[in-house]
Amino acid sequence: MSQDHQSTAEAKSRPGRRAAMAAAALTLGMGAVSLATVPAAQAAPAAASTQAGIVHATAVQASAGPCTVKALKPYFSGRFTLSGKKIVIYPIRVTCTRGNVNVHLQQKLMEADTGPDETQRNWFTPAGSPLHFSTPGTKTIYTEYRLSNLDWIGAEEVYHNVKFRVSSNGVFSTWHGVESPELSISA
Repeated sequence: MSQDHQSTAEAKSRPGRRAAMAAAALTLGMGAVSLATVPAAQAAPAAASTQAGIVHATAVQASAGPCTVKALKPYFSGRFTLSGKKIVIYPIRVTCTRGNVNVHLQQKLMEADTGPDETQRNWFTPAGSPLHFSTPGTKTIYTEYRLSNLDWIGAEEVYHNVKFRVSSNGVFSTWHGVESPELSISA
């Protein structure tokens, strides 16, 4: 910058300067795409809300900066645990149109019930996260988990929630959330 030798008094008189510099760094670091201003969801039907700093969407995919994250429908892997429970795969696809970015993922595996949905696990970081994109491209993460039969009779309806944020040059987007379609699996 041209004001390398700015005095401390000058810096204190401009409280918004740091925020403006951070926004400029974000814009430059992400190739003129701001992480904070990209629409949260890009799939219909979509409803978005903000809670605890996370942009939640009932959409299957959402974007932050140059990256789009899609929570794909879970599926039965064709394999079983030693105790005979089915193994379900919960895939997440991430596509970035620019390099030099990281995508940080959190995932929660869910089972739909008539009452409140039961979680099979709390939020966790799937193996491979954060994903580093040195060049544009697409990567998919596959989380495996045994099918829990919480209904005891009939099929289980499973899905997963994903929250993510994108970082580049030390600047992070807000957290965004997406939800996969449900899959009904006989237990």
